[in-house]
Amino acid sequence: MIANIDKTQKYDLNMIPLDRGIDAKKVEKFLMHESIYGRHYAQKIINNTRYVSFNEFKNKLYELIKMLPKKFNLHFDITNYKIGSEHWIICLLWHTIKNNVVNIIVEYCDINQNYPLVIIDDCIYTGIHMKMIVDDLTHEKPILTCKIFTCAPFASVLGKHRINKTKSNGNTMTVINVETVHHINFNDNHMGPVHGPIGLETGCVIPLYFDHKIANMFGSFPQVYNHIIKSPPSREKIKLVERILTRDANHISFDWRNLN
Repeated sequence: MIANIDKTQKYDLNMIPLDRGIDAKKVEKFLMHESIYGRHYAQKIINNTRYVSFNEFKNKLYELIKMLPKKFNLHFDITNYKIGSEHWIICLLWHTIKNNVVNIIVEYCDINQNYPLVIIDDCIYTGIHMKMIVDDLTHEKPILTCKIFTCAPFASVLGKHRINKTKSNGNTMTVINVETVHHINFNDNHMGPVHGPIGLETGCVIPLYFDHKIANMFGSFPQVYNHIIKSPPSREKIKLVERILTRDANHISFDWRNLN
């Protein structure tokens, strides 16, 4: 594996505090341009929204750390140079979890099966992304003898259910999360389907967004939040981690097994 999480520790990976809450004036303007159907659903989304500031998010991450096993394999893959919030989170927590990490996992052969496998992200929405990671790791491989934990400070009811009740190539997975976010029930009326910018893609998205991210339409409501929040989410720190890791991946050969 070519990368170096340690190098990210030289930089400030904390977000600068900024209020990205819902702007009442923007809400009023947004609702004016919606049909009666759109206004109803948009207002219900807004009323049930959970906005998580960076400071709250970081506190939830530290709560999550306390729930993790004492020693574990940690999934951290940048082989496709696709750096996301999950990489930033791990780098943000690295000084706290480094001594608990037995191996960094990119592929099946990296896993020390005497210890559980931990996969960390900011939120479990549908659960499909976490399941796909395990699918890719274990494709045409023997069933793992170690436990698999999919971990996030936030998780939807459906995402938890999907992961806890299904198997990936025969492997059982367990969710560890701090807060469970409920989906909105849109079936309490006879107004019919939603059209236009509200455009619900699934019946399982959750009314949640962060300072660093608004999930796509399969996880949250960007088609609403992008119009009504005070300031857009910032990927600045994620991009910083991306620059560090991809630069090192191109120039530095690093053995993850010597981390400790």
